[in-house]
Amino acid sequence: MNKLQFFQFARYGVIASISTFLGWAVYNLLIYATDITQGLIANLFTITAFITSRIFSFFWTKSWVFQHHKTDNIKIEMVKFLTVSGVLTVINLLVFHLGVNVIGPSFGINPILWANIFFLLSIPVSLFGNFFGYKMLVFR
Repeated sequence: MNKLQFFQFARYGVIASISTFLGWAVYNLLIYATDITQGLIANLFTITAFITSRIFSFFWTKSWVFQHHKTDNIKIEMVKFLTVSGVLTVINLLVFHLGVNVIGPSFGINPILWANIFFLLSIPVSLFGNFFGYKMLVFR
């Protein structure tokens, strides 16, 4: 990784952290406002939080991380960005599902700790997968 890529990755880490917090805040604000924590509406809250955080992340990743200021293909870039994000989200969900629901707690590890281990495994996959996906496929 050269110096430019290192600084891009560091900036992306900042944006990913803020984006994650923003999604969490939107999700919890909707729960707080409605007192709904389950069912279809709760699923819609998750989708709303995801879309909000991805839109925030798109514009900051585009302009600050990769300093890609052209706007002539912004709709195509947004679709590519959401596609990369969506693919990584599906991969993470599959890994989590396999670890938690198919394999299940093993080696005498507490089920809560086991679930958290698989949740935490998604962070580096998302961080690296999204960064390099955006770099190679969206903001070339």
